[in-house]
Amino acid sequence: MGGIAPVSVTKTDVTVPIQKTQFIGAPLAYNYYTIDVDSYVFPGSSKLNTTGTSILDTGTTLLYVPTAIAKAYNDQFKPKATFDADEDTYYVDCKAVAPAFAVTIGGVEFNVTAADVILPIGDGQCLSGIQDGGEPSDDNIFILGDVFLHNVVATFNLSSNVVTLTERTPY
Repeated sequence: MGGIAPVSVTKTDVTVPIQKTQFIGAPLAYNYYTIDVDSYVFPGSSKLNTTGTSILDTGTTLLYVPTAIAKAYNDQFKPKATFDADEDTYYVDCKAVAPAFAVTIGGVEFNVTAADVILPIGDGQCLSGIQDGGEPSDDNIFILGDVFLHNVVATFNLSSNVVTLTERTPY
């Protein structure tokens, strides 16, 4: 049936098309809930090309963004995040101050609550919610996981192949 989640929302929303994706040798198809991202917004982000395509994925906790964006953002934590190359992961002090972060989709900026950006993983360790998804390329799609999706209500209309994102009231 469907419906809208019973959470408090703002009047900020946008409806955007779900994009078809293509695997090598396969026809264009609706493989994922994939949308275009206009930009990732954080201190210093205006110096970076921050456009791209991302999957809205409730099965993924983190945001996987282009390499340059992940590095620039994680350098903004106080104290700054550390990158473990062996694990390809940014770790952050659990008491760090997270920089502001937003995702612009369809010309509308959606803020990510700072509490969603520092994720405890046990033994006093925390991960940054913004991780390196690799270099931009035609066959690399990035992911907007739960760190982003906690901050919006996503309503899918599959008969029209669109998704409406409505900003949740900050919690």
